[in-house]
Amino acid sequence: MLFLNLLACSAFALQSDTVTQVRIVGLTGLSEEEVLTRLGGRLDFITSRPPSRSRADDADFLVSRLLEKEGYSDVTISWRIPADRKSIVLTVTSGPRLTIGKVEVVGIDGEDADTMKKYFTGTSLVGGDTDVPYLPDEVDTAANSAITYLKAQGYWEAEGKLGPPEINPTSRKVNLTINADPGPLHKIVSLELLGTIPPELPKLPTRLQRFVGKTSTAEILREIKGGATGEMRDKGYQFADAELVATHENGSTRITLTLDPGQQYQLRRALITGPDKMDITRVQKLFNRSVGEPYDETKITDLRNDLLSTGAFDSISSDRVVDAEARAIDVTLHLKEGKPKGISYYLGAGSLEGYILGASYYDRNFMRKLYNLNIAAEYSAIGFLGEVSVTDPFVLGYDLRATPRAFALTRTYDEYFKFELGVGILFSGELSPRQTWEAGAQLSFATVQPEGLPVEALGQTDYFLATVGATWLYDSRNSKVSPTKGLFAKVRAELGAVTADTPNAFLRINGQVAYHLPLDDKNGLAFNLRTGILSPTDGDELPVDLRYFLGGSDSVRSFPERDLGPQVDGSARGGQAFWYANAEYIRTLAGPLQAVVFFDAGSLDESALSWPSFDPKLAAGVGLRLDLPIGPIRFEYGHALNPSSDDPSGAFHFSIGASF
Repeated sequence: MLFLNLLACSAFALQSDTVTQVRIVGLTGLSEEEVLTRLGGRLDFITSRPPSRSRADDADFLVSRLLEKEGYSDVTISWRIPADRKSIVLTVTSGPRLTIGKVEVVGIDGEDADTMKKYFTGTSLVGGDTDVPYLPDEVDTAANSAITYLKAQGYWEAEGKLGPPEINPTSRKVNLTINADPGPLHKIVSLELLGTIPPELPKLPTRLQRFVGKTSTAEILREIKGGATGEMRDKGYQFADAELVATHENGSTRITLTLDPGQQYQLRRALITGPDKMDITRVQKLFNRSVGEPYDETKITDLRNDLLSTGAFDSISSDRVVDAEARAIDVTLHLKEGKPKGISYYLGAGSLEGYILGASYYDRNFMRKLYNLNIAAEYSAIGFLGEVSVTDPFVLGYDLRATPRAFALTRTYDEYFKFELGVGILFSGELSPRQTWEAGAQLSFATVQPEGLPVEALGQTDYFLATVGATWLYDSRNSKVSPTKGLFAKVRAELGAVTADTPNAFLRINGQVAYHLPLDDKNGLAFNLRTGILSPTDGDELPVDLRYFLGGSDSVRSFPERDLGPQVDGSARGGQAFWYANAEYIRTLAGPLQAVVFFDAGSLDESALSWPSFDPKLAAGVGLRLDLPIGPIRFEYGHALNPSSDDPSGAFHFSIGASF
């Protein structure tokens, strides 16, 4: 009996292995191998069984559909089964292959028209970005999608239809025209708020009214609904929702937003689990401060991001348990330790620094307490910098960073040589998602020796320096490395004392405002204004390295680095007050390559009493940039517009990093 079963199984296996070969003849444009490869496993049902009329019809259908999807407009197939009954032969008459040629949009132009064309030649059609097959059904879908896109840009009454296709008999390209009637661009004229407004959000109606008067795009409507929902959930209404109804008529959009906050939840339990022997007590203290408060997902996300930014963890997962009856939520963060120790290297170049070589050893979990140890050394054409620092990202269990550091540096400029050795500490934290602050103190010893400047122009040459200062920053830019949009502002105030033969105290205040404005995908503007004033008790004895120096790739670009302003024996001596302004037009040429046209103006005054001076040096110039992930690599030339007899006519600059 066992033998008979084995025999039966063998017979079934032989039958299952029987292969019917599918042959395709008469193809144009595609080879038999390409068609069979694209069909892949869909032919297995046919090739694994003996040929028959029904299987030949199935093969006919599969090949026909494939060729139609490839743009062959009039496919006919006849089949036959040879006498040996080992194959199915398909004879194909495919007709011409049609592909999409030129696409025109009538009734609208600019960026919107370019985007609408992409619906016909992009990934929404079979075949990819180039040589797209012409498929009538797909083209109709693309036309509908293009009009839907136009509506989403605020043309809610837009209409459109596809014109008759134009077939070029030589190239077999089908040229398409979509006739669009965009109608009026809609503005939001009213926003009515209904439902229940949580008591924790009394200003929500006022904030929502800022959308009145804006263009009624789909993105803005999503922002209105999503913003209101997000604010409610941030206050503990974890299952809050909002219903938005928009009525579009005669260029006006009227919005009704109905809020449904639901029940408010509290954070009942907050727990962090980490690797054995790692001290996370300070982080746990920070987390515990949210217990008993309304559940705020944003705070938990921020804490998770802060922990990841330490570099000590590979990943952080979270568990959330909702107790609907108690209106409470328990959260646990699970920390997975990474490889926090390592050595990094970098190199660079700039008009001032020349070549730059640097290396550092880091330990992101120093003493297994999440301290960030960094031992760094940098050597460049102007000197050496060595530094040891340790950062505590959660001081005393608060969202506060402290970084004590010790450093030594040398700097050789055209004007003087400097050696400095010192220690300091810096504290920093967040005031809001876009605002941060810093405060710190430093004590150092410095010695200065003449290079181009005479010794009497150096001020104090051997001295101790003590400073305390604070900085406020606002940053809404889309990138800190290579910004194209947003505002940056910075204000710093610093008190200092120089202890030498003649004690000298000073007040220094610096400020900066920069704004980046995109015009479209390829064009943008950028503006920058910086100023500073240094007021010492004894200006003549102020050490030269505390003064301001101007000129170069980040200020007035018709001057070499540090070369603008008062001079002695042909060398810049610096000043106590400055300002400069920059305006740039940036255009993307191709890929990461950009061209820039700029205008600079700036002034440096020897005395703080002269600030602000309105007799600036003016420069205009052009440049090329490579916009890379590390920041733009800049090649620029600035030409002097109002040079004095001793000023250069212009200067070339090379640097890495955004100008502002």
